[in-house]
Amino acid sequence: MTALPLSPPLDRESQSLIFTVACTTQALLDQNYFPGFGIFPTADRSGSFYNQVWTRDAAHAASNYFAFTDPAALRDTLATILRHQQPDTYMLPLKVERTYAVLRSLPGRLKYLSDFLFHFKRGDKERPVYEGQDWSGGEDTVPDVIVAVGEYFVNSQSGVDFARDHYSQLKNALAFFQTKTAPDHLAVITHDNADWADSIKRRQKLGNINVMWAQSLKMMALMARRLGYPADASAYTRQYRQVTASVMAKLYHPDAYFRARAGEDRIDTVASIWGALYLLSPTQAAQVEDTLDQKVRRPSGLQNFYPPYPLTEIQFFPYILDWGRYHNYYVWPWVTCQNIQVQIKIALTHPDPVVRQKFRTKAVADFLSETRQIAAIGAQEIVLPDRPLPADTFRYRSQRNFMATLAAYQGAHRQLAALGWIPK
Repeated sequence: MTALPLSPPLDRESQSLIFTVACTTQALLDQNYFPGFGIFPTADRSGSFYNQVWTRDAAHAASNYFAFTDPAALRDTLATILRHQQPDTYMLPLKVERTYAVLRSLPGRLKYLSDFLFHFKRGDKERPVYEGQDWSGGEDTVPDVIVAVGEYFVNSQSGVDFARDHYSQLKNALAFFQTKTAPDHLAVITHDNADWADSIKRRQKLGNINVMWAQSLKMMALMARRLGYPADASAYTRQYRQVTASVMAKLYHPDAYFRARAGEDRIDTVASIWGALYLLSPTQAAQVEDTLDQKVRRPSGLQNFYPPYPLTEIQFFPYILDWGRYHNYYVWPWVTCQNIQVQIKIALTHPDPVVRQKFRTKAVADFLSETRQIAAIGAQEIVLPDRPLPADTFRYRSQRNFMATLAAYQGAHRQLAALGWIPK
């Protein structure tokens, strides 16, 4: 379907602001990378996540930015993650760090003890962190990495070569993840803080992880077929159909959203965005967008859950660090930026031209709003829901130059600019 230009076009002031912020965010993304190691969740040297490769953050950034723009940085990042795959279980690390992330989360100057202690104890040798270590869960790492490699694969010859070289590792990782599935083919999460919303105690059949599980099977089937493994491709395609059917039956709610957990009537905004992008028709995706507008949209963007989780379900360590509202209440700008890609999908493929025009307008309006927010307060990790201000607390400071925000913003910019709806 041919993309139509935006009507009315953006004014010159908005065009100029978009151009400036796009250049700034791209430059900041380039600072998140150490050659031979990978990309970090923040470009801020004083941030808690600097000098660390977090698997889920890196996978998200790959799908939005690095698979299209910087394959060398992505190759180093994925190689670092796969270098630390456990040889017996084939588990992938939650993160690989060169400084203690837990200690860098401490307030004030205490965080700088992390660098000294890491150097003293490990001699600057990389430290992989797996599920259950440092109060951390990591059961989403396998599907996240496979989706990232899949995006790398379809966008460059470098990605094809990488997937060929690491195919057996990916296959083993997927087989490991399959041991977590139930007879209905859905992944059953057995440890708390298993996905990106890791300050909240959540187990069982989670919406976000199972949507990504389905997408990882689709990507693995694609790679297997093109790399010359037809039997594997057929098996993964069959699994993809089985998992997708169960996701739609048990995790997609008739009121047009993806559940946070099977059997629970709680909106998971991120699961709904990924589900609309990967699994739903344009008509269904438009219905999900209407639900998100009605239930989770706030002046600063989209909140993560509705209704929010009670404080009794917040992890102890995040709670004492004053993170009780970290994933539960604050707005994460990357989520709103990611949702723009759903709006673009609807604007390009919905059968109704009126709906297509509506979502063209919404995609650009949301992008312009995020542009103004970044121009005013930077690419924040978290912001207050009702005011565009960093969600700093007494014990925690929102990460500045947050990679997820930068990458999702650039991902939306790349698509909107290619369509001619915003300046390149």
